[in-house]
Amino acid sequence: MKTIPIPAFVNMRRLTLAALAAAVVGVTSVNAQSSTATMPAKSDSNHVARVDRHFVEEAAEGGMREVKLGELAQGRALDGGVKAFGQRMVADHTQANNELKALAAAKGITIKADEKKDRDYDKLSAKAGNEFDEDYVKMMVKDHKKTIKLFEDEAKDGKDADLQAFANKTLPTLREHLAQAQALKKKD
Repeated sequence: MKTIPIPAFVNMRRLTLAALAAAVVGVTSVNAQSSTATMPAKSDSNHVARVDRHFVEEAAEGGMREVKLGELAQGRALDGGVKAFGQRMVADHTQANNELKALAAAKGITIKADEKKDRDYDKLSAKAGNEFDEDYVKMMVKDHKKTIKLFEDEAKDGKDADLQAFANKTLPTLREHLAQAQALKKKD
């Protein structure tokens, strides 16, 4: 069999096309790998059950409210016990809020800052002395009953084990708050 010589420029052209094809395949493969590596992971918030998301949102809103009202009580309350209770609200709810924020972030849930108008806060901030003390304590009893129910529901019906554990861990402190507020209310 006789071989026919192929001009050099044809061989170069074939080599160039082969190299170009290999490069395209290589670049496409690298881009596919790097796009999956740099693409943000799918947010866990899509996997958080509605009941758990509701719990996080309500607990965060309530916790921020308790801190705000506790700060108000520290400055406005006449009774030393009410002032001390306000101080405890700030300390305990700030700690719980920080834990909840960390859990929410890990789950891909964004907690919004407390931006909505709180009429109860506005009414309470216009009061002073015994009237403030009485109304603040009544509000704390009412709020803590509602909050305890929220946390009990999460502990029982929540789908996320971490959020259920947080609810169970926080419930004893919330129950102490309610007992303290009720004791202050009876004192009036």
